[in-house]
Amino acid sequence: GYKMGKSLIIAEKPSLKIEIAKALGFDTTQKLKNYENSKVIVSNTLGHILRINYINGPWTKDSIPQDAKGEGYELDKDKKDIFNNLKRLVEREDVTEIVSAGDADAEGSLLVYELMEYFNTLENKKNTRLWALGLDAGTLKKAFEERFDIKEDLKYVNAARSRAYADAMIGFNFSRLFTLLNPGETLAYGRVMTGALKIIREREIEIENFVPEKFTTINGEFSNDFKGSCITFEGNRESTRFFGDSYDKIKDLIEKDKEYKIIDKKIELKKTDPDLLPNMNDVQSEIGSKHGYGIEETTTALQSLYEKKFISYPRSDKKHLRQEDLPRVETMVEHLKGIYEDKIGDVEIKINVKNKRVFDNSKVKEHFALYPWEKKSQNEIDKLTKCECLTYEYIVDKFLMAFMKPYEYESTKIMLENSHNIKFKTDGKIMKLKGFKEYKSVHITKDENDKKVPSCEKGDILLLEKIKTKNDSTKPPSLIKEHQLTKYMGNINQFYKKEMEENEESENIEELKELPLGQSSTQKDIIKKIYKIKHVTTNSKKQIITTPLGKKIIEVGEGYINLKLTAEFNVKTKRIEEGEYDSEDFKKDIKDFVYDVVKSKKDQIVERPKKEVKKIGEGCPLCQKGELIDVG
Repeated sequence: GYKMGKSLIIAEKPSLKIEIAKALGFDTTQKLKNYENSKVIVSNTLGHILRINYINGPWTKDSIPQDAKGEGYELDKDKKDIFNNLKRLVEREDVTEIVSAGDADAEGSLLVYELMEYFNTLENKKNTRLWALGLDAGTLKKAFEERFDIKEDLKYVNAARSRAYADAMIGFNFSRLFTLLNPGETLAYGRVMTGALKIIREREIEIENFVPEKFTTINGEFSNDFKGSCITFEGNRESTRFFGDSYDKIKDLIEKDKEYKIIDKKIELKKTDPDLLPNMNDVQSEIGSKHGYGIEETTTALQSLYEKKFISYPRSDKKHLRQEDLPRVETMVEHLKGIYEDKIGDVEIKINVKNKRVFDNSKVKEHFALYPWEKKSQNEIDKLTKCECLTYEYIVDKFLMAFMKPYEYESTKIMLENSHNIKFKTDGKIMKLKGFKEYKSVHITKDENDKKVPSCEKGDILLLEKIKTKNDSTKPPSLIKEHQLTKYMGNINQFYKKEMEENEESENIEELKELPLGQSSTQKDIIKKIYKIKHVTTNSKKQIITTPLGKKIIEVGEGYINLKLTAEFNVKTKRIEEGEYDSEDFKKDIKDFVYDVVKSKKDQIVERPKKEVKKIGEGCPLCQKGELIDVG
């Protein structure tokens, strides 16, 4: 009789294999290498078990520029057992379909696709992709039933390959180029790694070059209990700081005419919406800044919460949900209301699927924001580690607040002026609706109390009764901590925010919103690496500082390590994932960039002539085998 073929599911790691097997009805109380029934086999790989063989040429002037062409794969020796188990399963006659169950991201797609390629199943078996963004049985079962043709996963595979290619091109060529230009020290460069190092170094240089500037602020007290600050204009920007001798110039004019007329009064109703739902980067910078945890700890906490089904898939950079998530959202909000009732109090929570700040299908593709995934009891929450608990509560807080009303206030701006064009201004603020700020969370920026403005109208005259001046000077920025580095890597525009705001062409600040440096999922490894290869270290305040080697790397690569460019390359790889950019075009971009840099600098390399080797004719006193040579 005709036998139906079996589907072999290859999970990214053992824990995922167990969850999938459980979802498909296997008894997983016994830990097995493979779970098998008449229809499916569930097995696992363990990250990348194959490595691309890149040509590792000599460190000479003639060896660069070199295209990073991979020559087949080599097997990771430590993972031989896993490889052999999969090889045996794949080659079975009755296995007719291979299902990739890598994690739901580009790396996860690539590491199973490599195996399909290596075992040549793309030609002779059916190949599909299981894409799961949650580890509960329902989600996994549905993901298996809705698995799709591997062709649809190729954009992810190509994005991961493009990143690997860019890393290999920059690592291979720049490390050789800059080392040869500076003999005596091996200088290692990496696409994202050196970008992260540059952020740290740029801040240090900013501090080293910082020259404090003295300034004066002037506050006035007027009749009718009116208080205001004297303002000056730099371009069309108003400022309360008088730099240099600008205070001396107007000093006498302030009190020369004490009659100040109200020349402008504006009242506006303003509102602050609750934040968008968080992504991985938000969690890391918030838990880092509020509670002092490093990226290693927060990443581990997120992964653990995901595996215990407390939260959705963590390695996401999205900040919205899909409309189809509504039923789970409603269930979770109801459940969390019971657990966090003392934090919620009487605040109204209203779920509306038309709320584009939460549900926006155009802003999410295969991923969505982080949010609480399954109902958990207080008892289960109490069993979490400190870092897991803080991370979970932050995700819960942002989730609940997203369905609360905005915070509304009335803002009053009043401008006074005397006959010598000296201007004072005052701002008032009166809360109208507390909205989400009524929720008791440490993750809300607290608002100062209402600041009432004495009643007055345009045209009124007030008398200046007294002035208070205060001298101060500008302060340098502080060194970067880990949580700030992750924030800047998540969007380097955060790092250049001040310059961008001062730049007059700030209309397109919106377009420049997200320029990430690398993937949020690999940040942890990148930061770990720059510590490990001693490009950076930390001081007693947990701030990151560059080592002499780190300084040298940035100095030598000056002008060629460009944060904006690195981030733009990154945006292109994101667009490859979304099927909007061709990976071949991307590879050409990277290759052109690297070749141009190498060719422009290569002629400056001075290679030392190889010395002739003269043998002394004596045996080595240490090993008795070798001969001593004269190195001159």
